[in-house]
Parts: sequence; C-alpha cells; structure tokens
Amino acid sequence: MKRRRAAFTLVEVLIGMSMFAVIAASVYASLYLGIKVWRQQERAEAQLQAGLRAAELIAGILRNTYVNSRHDEVVFSGMPEEVNFFTVTAAGDVEEIRLYLEPAAGQPSAGLYMQRRLLRELENEEDSPAEPVALQVKKFSWRYYDAVAGRWQDRWDTSPAPPAQVAFALSLPGQSPEAPDIVLEKFVYIPAAASAAVPAETPPAPDSAAVPAAPASPGGTQ
Repeated sequence: MKRRRAAFTLVEVLIGMSMFAVIAASVYASLYLGIKVWRQQERAEAQLQAGLRAAELIAGILRNTYVNSRHDEVVFSGMPEEVNFFTVTAAGDVEEIRLYLEPAAGQPSAGLYMQRRLLRELENEEDSPAEPVALQVKKFSWRYYDAVAGRWQDRWDTSPAPPAQVAFALSLPGQSPEAPDIVLEKFVYIPAAASAAVPAETPPAPDSAAVPAAPASPGGTQ
C-alpha cells in the first residue's frame, strides 16, 4: 500500500492566506501612519527653524536702525502688517528696509518679504527686488512702544524718531490643519531711539536780581 503524503487542504490554505493578508494590512497601516506622522513632524520642525531664522534676521536689522534727523528721507513708519525704516549694514552702508506680507494666490497663507534700497539710491524710482524672509505665514503683526506715552500701539506715524521697542508676532501652520498654529513673538529694543529722543527743556536759572539779599547780622559792622 502507498502511504498518503501529509498536505494542507484547500480550506487550510485559504485560511492561512487570509490570516497573512490581515497581518500584512495591519503592518502596512502602522507603517504608513508612522511615516505620515514623521513627515508632519519634519515639516513642522522645518517651518519652526525657518521662523526662528526669520525672527533673528528681523531683530538684527531692527537693532541697527539708523537715525538722522537732518535727513528728511530717513524716517521710521510702521503699520500693523508693514514697516519701513533705515538700518546700517555690516559693511557700513545705510539702506532702507521694507518688510511686508504678500498673500499667496489661492492659498490660506502668505509670504513675508523684504525690500532693500541703499540710501544713496533713493532717487531711483525702480522698485528693489523682493527677498523672501518666511513663507507659509498665517499671520504677521507689528506693535510699537511709545516711551513718551508709555504704551504699545499698532501704528507708528512717519517720524525721524523710531519707537523705543518693536514687537512682532509670526504665526506659522501647525503639524496638521487641525493642530494649533506655531506662534513666535519677539521684543526688540532699538538703541537709536534713545539718541533720537527730544531732550527735556532745562528750566531757566533764577534771576539774580529777583533774589532778595540776605539780611545783615546784628553784630555786623556798619
């Protein structure tokens, strides 16, 4: 008699294949979810680093704000989403800076851009090229501190004197559409504001003629 070889039945093969498919699908779903979360974290980290670099760049330029009350065109002007001022570069040149938001077409975010123009080239009416400072910006706002009034305000009227401090808030998208925005806020002290402040008037010295003479002592000589 011939021995029958042990083998799997068709039902056992189908059950095994089904179990393998379920396990493979579970592993794939876990791997896909892990890769998705990792990519979101990488994107959020890249946006955060880009925002930090942009904040440091803006703060460095603001600290070098240039003031010259004898030059009519050297002024500081600020609005809630745009600022114009003059700064001193590392090479010693004076240049005009404009920082502004420009909405992206069809996108919920905008771009933060900067335009530079040297002081000696102000007569040139051509617009200087826009340099991207930060992209995918949800919101960017400015505030200006008036040291005389002792309060913060969202506008700074065109003036040769800059504000004592400037605060700006940069909002970037979170890891996902449901996640909260990444908000970076920075306060920058402007040293040139102290030199541009109008000194207080010195009160006039009392008139010597109006000061009564001290009475003579009783024992004094006549």
